[in-house]
Amino acid sequence: MHSLMSALTLGFAVLAIAVVFFGVLAALLVALGKRRWFWALPMLLLGPFVALPYALLDTDAAYARRLLLTGLLLAVPAAVFFVLTATLYRAS
Repeated sequence: MHSLMSALTLGFAVLAIAVVFFGVLAALLVALGKRRWFWALPMLLLGPFVALPYALLDTDAAYARRLLLTGLLLAVPAAVFFVLTATLYRAS
């Protein structure tokens, strides 16, 4: 049971990170395409911390918004599985 929970935690975490990464790239491409340098330059350094507000505020970044929110929603099961795994491992 412990190895299954660890595999699920790792799987959801890797999937969430990958989807958020592609969301950041999509938001960066939209910002660069619209020549919004004050969004694009910090996005290169800070990634999702700048990409998420940009995607939520800009109506043209719908695809990036969808990817970023999906990645965040995938991180929730990863966190739940992590807590369950840590609890079960500690109990045994």
